[in-house]
Amino acid sequence: MRWMIAAVVFGLIVSGIVSNSLANEEAGKEHQKEGEIGMTQPRSNMKNSEIPYQIQLLEPQALGTVSGTSVALRWRAITNASVYHVQVAKDPMFKWLLANEYNVKDNSFEVSNLEAGHQYFWRVAGRRPDNSPGWTHGPFSFSSFSVQ
Repeated sequence: MRWMIAAVVFGLIVSGIVSNSLANEEAGKEHQKEGEIGMTQPRSNMKNSEIPYQIQLLEPQALGTVSGTSVALRWRAITNASVYHVQVAKDPMFKWLLANEYNVKDNSFEVSNLEAGHQYFWRVAGRRPDNSPGWTHGPFSFSSFSVQ
């Protein structure tokens, strides 16, 4: 009896797989051009697919020393980014973040609550949130500074 139930269930599963496979094959033929093999892929809107450029960090200078409990981070603005992603951390792997801002509109960012005698790491990337997915975030530019 168990074998009979198992055979029926197996037959239903196989017939479902076959019918789904045939339905997908028929749907694919509608989108397939003559002479092509397989299904065509959706086209990306290349107008919204330009990854933001690498950013040049300006201040504080790499491995520089600043005084006080706050510092203004500055970088050169880039034309193909609408906002910037800024991160400041206590470690070079950016595990212990002090700031993680995705939508900084200016090409500067103020960081406060810094402690004297510590080194801090920061990075900035251009962003285009209106881009096609996978093309919104440019590469990070990294630097560090110490507080005296």
